[in-house]
Amino acid sequence: MNRKQILTHLNKAVENDTPDTLEDILLHCEQIDCAQQKGYNMSTTITTPDTPIISDSLKRGQNQKTKRSLIKWASTAAAVLAIVFGTWFGYGHYSVDSIIDLDVNPSVELKINRAEKILSATPLNAEAEEILDGMDLKNVDLDIAVNALIGSMLKNGYVSDMKNSILISVENPNAQKSAELQQRLSSDVSNLLEANSVGGAVVSQTISEDEQLKALAEKYNISLGKAALVQLLVSQDARFQFADLAALPINDITLLLSSRQNEIEGVSMSGQASSSAYIGESKAKAIALEHAGLSESSVTFVKAKLDFDDGRMVYEVEFYTSSTEYEYELDAATGQIITYDIDKEQNNSSPAGGGNTASYIGEAKAKSIALNHAGLSESSVTFTKTKLDSDDGRVVYDVEFYSGNVEYDYEIDASSGNILKYDRETEEHSSSKSHSGGDSSSSSSSKTTTPTTSSSFIGEAKAKSIALNHAGLTESKVSRLKVKLDKDDGRSVYDVEFYSENIEYDYEIDASGGQILKADSDVDD
Repeated sequence: MNRKQILTHLNKAVENDTPDTLEDILLHCEQIDCAQQKGYNMSTTITTPDTPIISDSLKRGQNQKTKRSLIKWASTAAAVLAIVFGTWFGYGHYSVDSIIDLDVNPSVELKINRAEKILSATPLNAEAEEILDGMDLKNVDLDIAVNALIGSMLKNGYVSDMKNSILISVENPNAQKSAELQQRLSSDVSNLLEANSVGGAVVSQTISEDEQLKALAEKYNISLGKAALVQLLVSQDARFQFADLAALPINDITLLLSSRQNEIEGVSMSGQASSSAYIGESKAKAIALEHAGLSESSVTFVKAKLDFDDGRMVYEVEFYTSSTEYEYELDAATGQIITYDIDKEQNNSSPAGGGNTASYIGEAKAKSIALNHAGLSESSVTFTKTKLDSDDGRVVYDVEFYSGNVEYDYEIDASSGNILKYDRETEEHSSSKSHSGGDSSSSSSSKTTTPTTSSSFIGEAKAKSIALNHAGLTESKVSRLKVKLDKDDGRSVYDVEFYSENIEYDYEIDASGGQILKADSDVDD
């Protein structure tokens, strides 16, 4: 019911309940005035042939009756005015005009009236309860309440130099008023952070209540404002999952916004979000270059940016030389190389790839790594080759040896010692053969590749589970799932492929150990 309808109902109620005495009062007043005009003294007894005797007592009774009627009429009018004014005041004072969400990791919802007084301050998670502990903000001015909340967040360590981002979301039916309030609050919060010597990043937006967003906010226990921002990022990048981003603090979401070239419509950002919790772009570049055995002066960088993939913050680093392109994905917190891809366009004659051999693990260590993986001792094998080489632009050690009639072939990263490839083949002999030399004409041998028996493989179900876990998905969330046992570079592998929405995932998994050898995800247009 709007204000006009309320006033209409009140007028009708007053008309029905108020006695209509005005005509009687005016008639009585007219009689008194007429008598005075004729020279009658109303304080004495009046006797005329045509007029009944009016005694003092009768006069007093009539005056008192008139006074009571006037008082009653005035009281009724005052009551009507009080009801009307009270209703109008209550309509403006107690009704919600705007809803404001403040998000860091604590999330607080503020409801205010038209006078910008706080009607309610609701904590949306456990951290927010700590922020609001002992704080009664009801009927407090909005600017004072925001000052108190930011101060509490600073005091409790939720806003700091490492986590300096705040999201402000404003909801109001009037778009202009909503935008003005958004801009003013953003400026006020920036000033508050600056006053507390925190170089903060303030993200602000205007939102409208949406049933889908409301359901998402309730499902993931976040504010409507955070749900709106996460939904915008998900709509921009098909790799993102709503559940993953909803779990991130606002500072990480702000970093993801900053790393995107295009601005998101309806969202404003001031200041720079802190990335001090992560290794930084310079360190990410250095790690990738060291792994590739290259110097910064010998490459051209395409990008080095903070991103989000498979449920964690990562740095994506891409660069190239005259003949090779390199792509790396590193854990943003630890610097660990998660995936890399080297695309060599032409042969590189330098096995060392321009790197410093002093940084390599050495042949002895490469042999030891291969033997440990094969479960053999050096005394039980015959080495046929251990040499430094280059493969796909990476410096590697090729290690080959025999044990009995089995030949082992390993390719080991020269810098990290990681096993990149390995192969085992069984030779069937018609006569004895020395692998350390001998006359090859005195014996003949046929070399056949015999894969490990399938009973020693992890199985298709396990391979599928490994791939899905790595992608952060469940089988019910994917389609066109395929699992196939295959051979690659002499190794038995499982090829696992599936789709989630418009993203295609492709995995190659070691059939014996279950290690992920290759992982790739592409947006399928």
